[in-house]
Amino acid sequence: MTVKLEIISPRGDPNPSQGYKTYNQGDQIVCTVSSSVTENSKVWTCKGWTGTGSVPSNGQGTSVTFPLTQDSTITWNWEGPTNLSWYKTAVAAQVATAIAFALISGVGAVAYLLKDVAISAILAGAVGGLLHEIVQSGGKYVLPNTDDKGNFCLGGLIGMVTGGLAGLIYYAGLSATAGMSAQLVIQAFLAGLAVKGVADAVNPPSSSSSKQPSSS
Repeated sequence: MTVKLEIISPRGDPNPSQGYKTYNQGDQIVCTVSSSVTENSKVWTCKGWTGTGSVPSNGQGTSVTFPLTQDSTITWNWEGPTNLSWYKTAVAAQVATAIAFALISGVGAVAYLLKDVAISAILAGAVGGLLHEIVQSGGKYVLPNTDDKGNFCLGGLIGMVTGGLAGLIYYAGLSATAGMSAQLVIQAFLAGLAVKGVADAVNPPSSSSSKQPSSS
């Protein structure tokens, strides 16, 4: 006895391909589709499937396996589009933030070894401010993630600047003869972390900044 499976996907290249397919009743079926497709410079992302009959009613991911025992359908669901040029800019901004984080951390470590108190305090504060921004965004300022539609560069830049200023103010309040110590670096780092936190509490990020740019 044979049964039919209908594959529906408004885009992408599903396997099995779109349309009706005939199988022997009880056959083990594997359905897959690409995770994203680019059409007219816009990126669409597969968010899972919905199904009837032998296909699980819904699920996430781009692959599902099931025994086909009755006429069934699987519909691949897509979300988007995301403007490709915006996507590339966002990822580039995140990568730049990661590089900046590595650089200020590395230069700060060198300054610490050279016992440069001022630079160490400023950069430790900058690391603290940027780290606050990274944590607040759930890591999205560093790890490319298209679910974050915010302003990647601005948040990271503000974190570094406010943190660095906090480190500078902390250093300015020290005695001119203050020597280099791990405690100084830690306190400057905490100053940057705290000042960025206070700045966000006073002027929280606008919820509108989390909206994706128009795809038109």
